Amino acid sequence: MNFTNRLSLVRCVIPAGQQLATIYELNGNTSSYVDTGGGQEPCRIYMPVGWDTANIEFLTSPDGVVFQSEKIDGTAIAITVESGINTPLPPIYTYGIRYFKVKSSAIQSADRIIYILLRPI
Repeated sequence: MNFTNRLSLVRCVIPAGQQLATIYELNGNTSSYVDTGGGQEPCRIYMPVGWDTANIEFLTSPDGVVFQSEKIDGTAIAITVESGINTPLPPIYTYGIRYFKVKSSAIQSADRIIYILLRPI
């Protein structure tokens, strides 16, 4: 996955040492995956305008091949997100993630681009 700073698209300032990952939520499917490089973790998610009401779930992988639901105490982590709003991600949900995807709890009416801010760990 190619990391790029897309300041003009999300209208935010990327703090020094942080990167913005671009992932693609394909209509009805899970997203493309992000490789954090092992030295970063997701800390904020930027939802596109037009996002159909749905929560997102993180799917994680140690190898970038097999992805599983991220769970705490047996419950899948679902984050409430809103169209056009950025949402902080609690570190307990994201610590140590190397490869991840996001999955929508509802089929989107169109393909969406989601941005996730990665911070160094």
